[in-house]
Amino acid sequence: MMNSKVIILNVTGITEIQHGEMLMNYAENWVYKYFHKQNIVHSAFLGSKRFWEWWQTQWTLRDDEFLNLTGFDIETIIKDDFTKNFTLLLYKEHHNINDLLIYPSEGVYTEVKGCLKEQNWKPTPLESPIIYNPKTKHDKVRSRKK
Repeated sequence: MMNSKVIILNVTGITEIQHGEMLMNYAENWVYKYFHKQNIVHSAFLGSKRFWEWWQTQWTLRDDEFLNLTGFDIETIIKDDFTKNFTLLLYKEHHNINDLLIYPSEGVYTEVKGCLKEQNWKPTPLESPIIYNPKTKHDKVRSRKK
């Protein structure tokens, strides 16, 4: 039985290296999306073995889901470049980080937290762009400092 990765490579026309690069780039973008402006946190996640194991598992689950939704199987080998390019676009959209509702396991957070603790990391408070004025009972947008 052919695994989902081999089928994905066949139907999208990408190489194993391109597939791996895509997996890594999407992981980095996912970390940056959820932990923006905290570079030390990015490093902790991206340096975590458990994070990468978890991400690889999630990616494989998404690949299997993609194949089930599209109906590609072992016999489906697309010959023309146009269809492969279109399938690749669908594949990338299926892995779109803006649509992913996944969260790392507790083991990942524990490993990352340990790494951050070793580096004496202190979270920076998030500053809301809205200020509530209790006297007027209205919100106003915080002015940006120049």
